[in-house]
Amino acid sequence: HAVIKSRGALHNKAPEYRALYLALHHRGQPTGNLNCRLHEPYYMTAQDVVPCLVFLGLETGLEIECCKALTVDCLRNPSNGTVEIAYLKRRARGAEHKRLRVRDGGSGTPGGLIRQVIAMTATARRHCPSDNLWVYYRLSRLVAGIRHPQLQINTWTRKRNLLDDEGRPLHLELAQLRKTHKALWYLKTDGHMTRFAVGHTRDVAARHYADVPALRPLHEAAIADAFNE
Repeated sequence: HAVIKSRGALHNKAPEYRALYLALHHRGQPTGNLNCRLHEPYYMTAQDVVPCLVFLGLETGLEIECCKALTVDCLRNPSNGTVEIAYLKRRARGAEHKRLRVRDGGSGTPGGLIRQVIAMTATARRHCPSDNLWVYYRLSRLVAGIRHPQLQINTWTRKRNLLDDEGRPLHLELAQLRKTHKALWYLKTDGHMTRFAVGHTRDVAARHYADVPALRPLHEAAIADAFNE
């Protein structure tokens, strides 16, 4: 623990780690996932990042690449239980810098979760300076930024026993969370395209976010109602 506090991380090839591992092994103590267990009291881990991304994707509707690129100073202009998230959308050429107003309160709100992540990464940020929101422990070192976390995603869904509609292990794709968010908003607006198509033309909103399998029962019911009338 002294090494972690002074150096930031204890590599699994460091002599201190090897000595500890052997001591535990000789005493019959568990050594599985030892390095991660040693660092968990100090830092977020790669496994902690996954549910945070899932929550932000579902609650805000932000593209997952925008969530990954959030900075430590992304919260702006708090007001009446809400706050703006400043984010970068690289594909919007000429208008990359955007803002989205979201709920702000406890950790069950987007603003509150981001504040919690900022607090949880403060210690890691001293050893791994970065303005990226995501500074965490992974594979014997501290890293900044999220690249391709599919392995961590699969581990998380397996541990949580998350299943799809057919009862099979869920294959979670973070890039699809925006469509899930949009589908829920579509249901809340009863398919009213003017209210639904926020930030898009009605044509784009209908083609990319309303024409999804999850909304098919709603559309079929609407057609049936029309025929009945």
